Amino acid sequence: MLAIVAACGTSAVCAQDDHEHQAPAAVLDSFFQALAAERWTDAARLLDPADLDAYRFQMAAGMRQRPRDLTVDDLLRADSQMPRAVAEYEVERTRARRATYGDYLGHEFADVHDAAQLESLPVPELVIRWLQAQHPAQRLREALRRRGCPTPPGIDSAFRLAALNVVASVVRGDTALVLFRSPWRPFPDSGFFGQSPQIAQLKREGTEWRILARHDLVQPSATSMSVERCPETNAPSGKPPR
Repeated sequence: MLAIVAACGTSAVCAQDDHEHQAPAAVLDSFFQALAAERWTDAARLLDPADLDAYRFQMAAGMRQRPRDLTVDDLLRADSQMPRAVAEYEVERTRARRATYGDYLGHEFADVHDAAQLESLPVPELVIRWLQAQHPAQRLREALRRRGCPTPPGIDSAFRLAALNVVASVVRGDTALVLFRSPWRPFPDSGFFGQSPQIAQLKREGTEWRILARHDLVQPSATSMSVERCPETNAPSGKPPR
């Protein structure tokens, strides 16, 4: 009888410990499911926005200190030997590059293009704009738009079919770390240049876990996206266009 009681007690402790470690991973999975379906409000509710809120004011301050764009006259004053045609070409090339690749602020927060607008956003809307800008499908659509390319069919279904792969979870008190592979970049280890799993940080608020907003949460920090030419538009359903 004592052995059975001891075994039951141990099983209860183990079950409780398993639940403790599974809960943060379940929150992360729910977050990526909402993100894949572009349910922005649902995904935003699972994030702790404190660090993101502080980051937006840092960005706004940096935008105000950024030097203005150079004009043709600026270039001619800096180099009296430069032909005006060359100066005009350089200015136009800078404008074209910005039109093609977009502005940095818009890459961080969707449809935000100046410091005052960024500072005025309510926190829930701030989080949504950040998630929209980080989402790979949104980034691809924007890159295609800047190139003047149509959006191929199958993009949405391709990104929504992806599934999160949780590798491990560690819980210490009211903080947790979840090791995972991105649902959109689930590449296996491929040696020296292989992609390592990502780490999500969570903290417990009462009985709920919330994910800390980090720059590499949605995509690895080394990820970039650009469109060199318009892709094929007849990609099979459920597969991303090439």
